[in-house]
Amino acid sequence: MCGGVPPTRQFVIMGPPDTQLASEEAMIDEELLAILRCPETMSTLKLMSDEQLQQLNERISRGGVSTLGGDPVGTPLQAGLVTEDGGRVYRIEDEIPIMLIEEAILLKES
Repeated sequence: MCGGVPPTRQFVIMGPPDTQLASEEAMIDEELLAILRCPETMSTLKLMSDEQLQQLNERISRGGVSTLGGDPVGTPLQAGLVTEDGGRVYRIEDEIPIMLIEEAILLKES
């Protein structure tokens, strides 16, 4: 401990090599992750697994993936937060979770 403040534990989120620069890392504080919720369903969120990230990025590369707002997703995700039921993903960009309902990506029909 430094100055009486306990160190913060963080998760390092790294996507497949073709979706990021080697030096890029996205970090989500464990305490932040514990309180974040899907803004529409209030579902808890967890980090996407490597397998989930790879599958979604493959779908994005083939086209046809869009946000809930209807905008096409053309850029592979570096990382994402997925709802407890696996239905939605919120992109993480530059270590910042994009928690806007219209920016969520629907993974399965609700």
